[in-house]
Amino acid sequence: MKSSSGHLTFNPALLRKSEFLTASKIVSYTDLRGQKQSLELSSGQLFFTFCQIPVIYEIAETSSIVLVFENGDNQNVNSNTLDKSNSHSIFGRKGDILSIKVFVDQQLLK
Repeated sequence: MKSSSGHLTFNPALLRKSEFLTASKIVSYTDLRGQKQSLELSSGQLFFTFCQIPVIYEIAETSSIVLVFENGDNQNVNSNTLDKSNSHSIFGRKGDILSIKVFVDQQLLK
């Protein structure tokens, strides 16, 4: 993951398939409001937070990103880079993006 010209880019080039979960697991994190939250992850997923927003990597057939918004909407991104508006919302911890799901093409993993 990196920032290029104010755009957030997800680049899983260094990830190994062995880093992804092999069984389901419940993880906890603290959200932007300081509240404890938990998520149930499935096999084939990897979890971390960025600017206190949960990021879930998932092994898939093709790469893409899904942004989950506070109002219940989802936005599909067919690239590994977010637009400037969504990137700034994440960097600024505005709270309108609840989570980021990054689908990783299994052929990109070592």
